[in-house]
Amino acid sequence: MTENFFSGRENDPLFDASIFTKEVLTNVKNSYEELKKRKLDLEFKDGSQQHYIFWDKQNQRYMIHTDTEDPHIPNIVALEHEISHYLHDSPLKSLRKVLTDIRSDSGIQKLIDDADPKLKNKLENFADSLIKNSFNVLEDCRIENLTGMIQKGSEIRFIETNKRLGQMKDIVQGMMNKDPVNGLLSVRFFREDIAKIHNMEHYKKYFEMIKATTAKGAIQIINEFTKEELKPWFESKMNEVQPDPDPEDQEGESQNQQQGSDS
Repeated sequence: MTENFFSGRENDPLFDASIFTKEVLTNVKNSYEELKKRKLDLEFKDGSQQHYIFWDKQNQRYMIHTDTEDPHIPNIVALEHEISHYLHDSPLKSLRKVLTDIRSDSGIQKLIDDADPKLKNKLENFADSLIKNSFNVLEDCRIENLTGMIQKGSEIRFIETNKRLGQMKDIVQGMMNKDPVNGLLSVRFFREDIAKIHNMEHYKKYFEMIKATTAKGAIQIINEFTKEELKPWFESKMNEVQPDPDPEDQEGESQNQQQGSDS
């Protein structure tokens, strides 16, 4: 059964979906676009339960996709969150380079280079996923906080939403898996009890460091988090990554099985 964010808050004017119609949401987008002076478009993807922003290189614009019917998150909160990435200069155009640079600067790339060459692609993908997910959690804190400093209503909505997300069973179940990303999520969603179980309550300092900084400052802080927290954890997990089977070995095994079946 899907937990509904709005249970008990149907008439709260800060979240009421009947107030934040698609027309109103579009006007919110337009007001920020006028403020930022950069092309921003919005497309409603109702039923997808997906919310994201990306740089549309072909059309030279930022594009937001959002679902106004998602029961997990109020439509205005989802939209303001994605707009906040746009407003506060998240590195949407250069994220791949940012991840590669952090992987190198943190020392993780050297660990990969010193490992079995057959594992290089898998380890790099593993590292990039770990860094990207950590980056997203910390960056989400930064951009929401900065928007909240501009608009009190946004601040209240973001904080209340994060607290509610931290009580949803499916999210709590995921956060109980011990890894740095879930450690960050437990702090972000006001579940320091879970962070303490994982001995990751000190992650709170990274949120304090990042919440009022610039986009460039955020990259420096995430680089520090990667060096201090992700690198040791990544190194401890490297031996769990296994190479893909050698195609020649697979072919030889297949031939042996065929011969066995023919005899």
